[in-house]
Amino acid sequence: MAPNGAAQVDVARQALCRAGNIDPCTVDYIEAHATSTPLGDPVEIKAMAGVYGPVRSPENPCYLGSIKPNVGHLETAAGAINIVKTVLSVQRGIIPPQRLLENFNTNIDWDSSGLKVLREGKIWPENGVWRAAVCSHSYGGSVCHAIIEQAPPKPMHKSESRNKKPVTVTLSARQRDRLPIYAASLAHWLSAQGASENMITRRIAYDHRLSVEVSSHECAIRSLRSYATGNPNARTISNRVIRSAALKGVVWVFSGHGAQWPNMGQQLLLNLVFRNKLSEMEVMFLREAVFSTIEALQQGELGGLDKIQMLTYAVQIGLAFVLQAEGVAPQAVIGHSVGEILGAIYHLKKSLRSLVEGKNIVATIKSSPSTCVVSGIKGEFEEYLRQLKDQDAAVEHGFRVFLEASTHPIVSQSIKEILEARCLGEHATFGVMSFDEPSDRSIAQAISRLYTLGAHVDFSAQLGDGPWWNRLPNTLWIHKPYRKIPSFGPRPCVQLLAATHVSGLQL
Repeated sequence: MAPNGAAQVDVARQALCRAGNIDPCTVDYIEAHATSTPLGDPVEIKAMAGVYGPVRSPENPCYLGSIKPNVGHLETAAGAINIVKTVLSVQRGIIPPQRLLENFNTNIDWDSSGLKVLREGKIWPENGVWRAAVCSHSYGGSVCHAIIEQAPPKPMHKSESRNKKPVTVTLSARQRDRLPIYAASLAHWLSAQGASENMITRRIAYDHRLSVEVSSHECAIRSLRSYATGNPNARTISNRVIRSAALKGVVWVFSGHGAQWPNMGQQLLLNLVFRNKLSEMEVMFLREAVFSTIEALQQGELGGLDKIQMLTYAVQIGLAFVLQAEGVAPQAVIGHSVGEILGAIYHLKKSLRSLVEGKNIVATIKSSPSTCVVSGIKGEFEEYLRQLKDQDAAVEHGFRVFLEASTHPIVSQSIKEILEARCLGEHATFGVMSFDEPSDRSIAQAISRLYTLGAHVDFSAQLGDGPWWNRLPNTLWIHKPYRKIPSFGPRPCVQLLAATHVSGLQL
């Protein structure tokens, strides 16, 4: 059937309209059907020039091309390969050159068409959203036209709006000696392709685990190669899973006075989750304690005993929500001293009021990064010892992994001594933060250690709130019948032709 230029113009304009009333001048490339026939090409180019060529200047033409010189005419797949080429072109921002082009068709008025065939590749014009048109025609007269548009910018998720922070790369193996081999393989793969969220969200984790805290793609490759060669760096953690961690979970330990240190909350305030939680509590602090926790932490003014206790309370509550946002959750919570922290998580207002009364026991962390000295009035000191003994209850219930959710570990050593005294086998006790480490790095290392010990970490929480892929189609499908089944009259010609295998060429 001879090509119909008017039909091609009409279908192209309908496509532009249905795509959202697209201005033809914003379409910079046309993937033509272009079968190189004496009749078909001039009709198609004239039709496309009538739609996309007007008001085009020689400096801003609509570019034209076809993939057929590359792959030939694929018959029923010709339209599909046109779509594939055009999508790749828009995605990469490059208009490819026309291959095997020797002479232009002299039956086409190229100078006034507003169209141009590229002999060399060209970066997509930076004049707005990248758009392209795809033409496809069939031997029977069907005319198809599609508009391909650049994908919208990826939406900014909450996790991406935070300051850039270290991320975790994880590996696991059934045997310990397999970890270095896997690390070397992963480093090789990363150097060639790039990372995937599947590594931390969709793979089975075995008993021997490796976690690497990295800040860049190159850092991940270096750290993995160092571990594979037997020289792990300080940001690499490997452990064998503690069964109780996988079965029972982790106990969070909230400490009291003694975990504070100058400027302890300044870096944490850069974390949106932490800052938002302190902002929620700000009204209560201003009313009950008559000072701003955010201002105090920003200025590094911890003040006296009463103020220190309330700042310790606020920081630990904010830190708990940071851990939850990173995919870590407790199965049990214990605490001592400041405000009965266990109740504080659920009853912020009530527990805050109890802090105003103050406590008569203090601790200092100047002795070492992992231990502290406790002193105070005898009665209060005995109460402190009783609270430490109460931590035996968590041990009795089978918990073996304890995470001290404070700005510096001051009770972890006591819990460790209890576990060792009972000869309970595998166990672990460590803190989230320390005064001699940046907060973001300390938190990342604590989460990495939890993973290597077998505790559940929901790493998907660190990937953002939005979907990991775009759901298609983004445009509502228009369900309309474009083919009409002919009704059979007294002479069933369609049935007869099918029965006798009459080809389209013979028609």
